[in-house]
Amino acid sequence: MSDEAWREFRRALPTAVGDAARTRLMREYEPLTKERLDLGRHAGVVPRSEEPIYRWARYKEAYSPRLVREMLDELLPRKHGRPGAEAPLVYDPMVGSGTSLLVAAERGLPALGADLLPYATFLSATLAGWSRADPQIVQQIADDALADYASLAGRDRLDVPAAEWAFSPSILTTLTKLIRAVDRAPVGVNRDLVRLGVLSAVEQVSYAVKDGTSLRRRLPDGPARPGRPGQQRRAMDATDVVAGVRQRIDSIVADLEHGSSLSLLGSAKEVTRVDELEGSGATSPRTPAPSISQVMVVRADARQWRPAPGTCSVVVFSPPYPNRYDYSAVYQLELALGDFVSDAAGLRRVRKQLLRSHLEAPPRDAYRVNLPALREFLAAVNGSRAMGDQSGRILRMVAGFFEDMADVLDRLSEALRPGGSVGLVVGTQTYLGQHLPTDLLLAELARSSGLEVRELWVVRAKGVASQQRSLSASPSRESVLVLRKPAVSRGRSSRPAPAARSTAR
Repeated sequence: MSDEAWREFRRALPTAVGDAARTRLMREYEPLTKERLDLGRHAGVVPRSEEPIYRWARYKEAYSPRLVREMLDELLPRKHGRPGAEAPLVYDPMVGSGTSLLVAAERGLPALGADLLPYATFLSATLAGWSRADPQIVQQIADDALADYASLAGRDRLDVPAAEWAFSPSILTTLTKLIRAVDRAPVGVNRDLVRLGVLSAVEQVSYAVKDGTSLRRRLPDGPARPGRPGQQRRAMDATDVVAGVRQRIDSIVADLEHGSSLSLLGSAKEVTRVDELEGSGATSPRTPAPSISQVMVVRADARQWRPAPGTCSVVVFSPPYPNRYDYSAVYQLELALGDFVSDAAGLRRVRKQLLRSHLEAPPRDAYRVNLPALREFLAAVNGSRAMGDQSGRILRMVAGFFEDMADVLDRLSEALRPGGSVGLVVGTQTYLGQHLPTDLLLAELARSSGLEVRELWVVRAKGVASQQRSLSASPSRESVLVLRKPAVSRGRSSRPAPAARSTAR
């Protein structure tokens, strides 16, 4: 990473601060903007708990399946479903908990997901493979592990920061013994579902809560906060772990046993997970395009890697927002317990690989994005010293985020078929009293990548974070950008694209 490139970029920012460029941008996109407040609730994780399979693991940043269904209804080619028509490939470059893959499977569509967080690739592939699981075998693996774990050796510490305070010694020992007992079962989706049952119990039996940018400490003193995992404010022991795991296994088995009621969900006949994928261009020989009713999940960097050119009909995804959330920190306990990282150094490596949406993000080697509205925001933050060192980290995070997303959108444009579409879910932010129109800036980057902006759905207003309320009244919002690759590729959208990229330094 180039510290000098970052210092040069920062020195080149304007000294005059205003909001004219952002105001112009909002006016320019107003004709394409429409309210879809009926989808607001579904931009969050809560409705997932109401549907089988989706409810098996809580993934704080997930959106609901209904939101994906609405996007696919809008984006899929109308010819899909005609006799002889080729099934369109659904691609999610930041797959998270796999909602897009599951909805694709509902419709009998091949799907491909990618992510850099190893817990996300495990979770999404495991959920997508539900139809190949045998409820009796899942139950047997869980029963055997719960019966035998006490005889195995456990661990009394994990080498990640939050583990020092997140678990009582008996809780940590019990969890590590259970993981070891489960891992004695044959490799496959049945074992993975039981593993998921253990990992998804972590938040309930720890004193760590996924709340905000990382993990918050909730020690067992003071009033309880009912209704939220991990905040019951009481001391816990091994019996709580066993009860929590049984509860999750019971939910998984019950849904599998009532498979006939899941007929609307469809299924993926084959799910492949590739744990590590190198390369930045064409699809690796190890990862052929999924066939009909097949799901594939790869651990890959969407800034560099993409499916083979012109193979994707529709892309549905939500990138991490530039909101300071560090997913490697939020999921550090699951990463360590599941042996996805072995120690704090491994966790730091994952953190440095992730999209630059958090304050620990390293600088880029070069800065090329040149959007007036973005530079206006960055200049305003650069001129503020109210937050001390944090203002500099916010500046570097936001600049790096849009550089990264420019790369992602370039790769998506290459992977899309002519006429293919993108549904991109993202939220806006406010920092130091300055509004960051993330959705509109991504729309500008999409145009510079050769995509057309068809619509901007505003699905909900989020308000302003409490620490920003005294500085700004500008509301944040969550939106869906609807993009399209021209049917006859012209390399640019039908209207002139902005000068979004400058020559690399």
